[in-house]
Amino acid sequence: MPKSKRGRRPVKRCSSCKRLKIKVCYFPRSITQFFIFLVQPKLLTCTPQCDQRQPCEYCKDRRKECVYEPEVPTSASSSESPESQETALSGYHPTTDLVLTQTSSQLSMSQQDVELLNFFEQKAKSTVFYNNHVFDDAFKTEVNPLFRHNSAVRYTLLAVSAIIQSNVLSVGSNDGAIVKSNQLLQTGMDYFQKALTFQQNLVSSVENPNNVQDGAIKELLSSCLLQMGYFVVNVGRVMPLLSLDRSQIDLITLSGAHRFIIEKYLPKVANSKIPLLFPSDSVLPSDFDERYYLSDSLRRDLNDVYGESNPEVKAVLEGAIVVIERAIYRTMQHGLSYPLIAMIVQLSNNEFRSYLYQANEFALRILFVCAVLCAMSKFCTRRFDNIYYDYVAWYKEWQFTNRNKFEYLLDDKLYFLASQTDFEPEFSSIGEFNPIEVATGYE
Repeated sequence: MPKSKRGRRPVKRCSSCKRLKIKVCYFPRSITQFFIFLVQPKLLTCTPQCDQRQPCEYCKDRRKECVYEPEVPTSASSSESPESQETALSGYHPTTDLVLTQTSSQLSMSQQDVELLNFFEQKAKSTVFYNNHVFDDAFKTEVNPLFRHNSAVRYTLLAVSAIIQSNVLSVGSNDGAIVKSNQLLQTGMDYFQKALTFQQNLVSSVENPNNVQDGAIKELLSSCLLQMGYFVVNVGRVMPLLSLDRSQIDLITLSGAHRFIIEKYLPKVANSKIPLLFPSDSVLPSDFDERYYLSDSLRRDLNDVYGESNPEVKAVLEGAIVVIERAIYRTMQHGLSYPLIAMIVQLSNNEFRSYLYQANEFALRILFVCAVLCAMSKFCTRRFDNIYYDYVAWYKEWQFTNRNKFEYLLDDKLYFLASQTDFEPEFSSIGEFNPIEVATGYE
C-alpha cells in the first residue's frame, strides 16, 4: 500500500555551519539510516560537513568552536509500521538442519536456490566454520530455522553461498566455469540487495521500544552475521576496508554499525546459542593478562613513538592493541580465525576510527597488521583478491612513498609473507607467530 508523504526533515546545524551554509552530512547515525545508505549508494559520499554532532565534523576539521542554538520543541511525527518482511515457503518444514532432500516445488524455491542452499550446507560452511562443532551447532539451532521465516536471513545466506561458489569457480581455467562464476557473482549481489530491503524493515521493528521480541533480535543478529560474511568473502570489492578520504562507505564504518547492534542486542539473548556465533564478544577470563609477539612488538613501538606525550591518543592506540590481543586469545581458544576477522568490528569504535581518518600513522599501521592476518585467513577464499590485501598493498605503497621503505622490520616481513608466500598461520598457536622468524624460512 502507498505510504503517506512526509514533510522535509528539519535541518539542524551548528552556528558556524549555518552561517557559512555548510551542508549537513547525513552520514549514518542510526542503524536504520545505515541500511538506507547501503541500498542507496549515491548517498554514500561524504566530505567534512556538519554531521550534527558536537563538535561537528566540519568544526573539528577546521578547529572551530562548535555551538548549537537552543532547540525548539516540535511535535513528534507519527510512526509508520514497517512493511511485512515475511515470505512464506509453503511446504517447507525446517529442522535444525537445512532440509536439502526435498524438491524445489516442495520448497517453493527455484532450482538455483536449492543448489545454493545445498552448496552452503555441504561446502561453504566448512569455509565459514572451520568445522568447529560448537559454532556449527549454534548456527543449526539458531539460524537455520530462520531461513523459512525471515527474508533478510534467507537472502543473505543465499548471497553468501553464491559468492563463495563464484570464488571457487573463478580460479579454474574452464570457460564454462568462468561464465558460471560471473553469473553467481551477479546472483549473490542481487540477493544481497534484496536482503538489505528486508533488513531495513527488521531494523525498524527492533528499534521500536514498544514491541521488541527475542525472535526479532535473533533475526537481526543472524542477518548481520551473514552480512559480514558476505562482505568478507565477496572479492567484488563492494567497499574498501578503509576509505581514507571518506568518499565512500568502507568496512570500518559498516563494522561500526554492526558493533552498535552487537553491543546493544546480544546481551538480550544471552540465554540462547546466538552469543556462540559471536566468539569475538565472548567473555574473557577475569584475570586475562595475555601477551603475544605481535601485540608486544606493537606496544614497544607505541611507547617509543609517544612516550609520555599525547596520553589521550596513546590510550586509544593502546586500546586497539588490546583488541588484537583479545582476538588472538579467542582465535586460539575457538580454533578458528573468525575472531581475527571480527576484530575489525572491535576496532570500529569512534575514537580509533577518527584517528584512521586523520591518517594517524600508528593507527594505520595497526590496521595494516590486522589486514595481513585477515588476508592470510581461510575466510578470504582468494588470497590476493580481497579488500584486506588491497589495504595491505596500499599501506606498502604509502610507506614507500613517504620513506622508500617500511619503517619497521616487522611490517616488512608481514608484507612479504602476505604478498610473496602462501603462508597461513597456525591459528591454534597464533600467539607465538613471529613474522620475522617465519619469513627467514622462505627467504
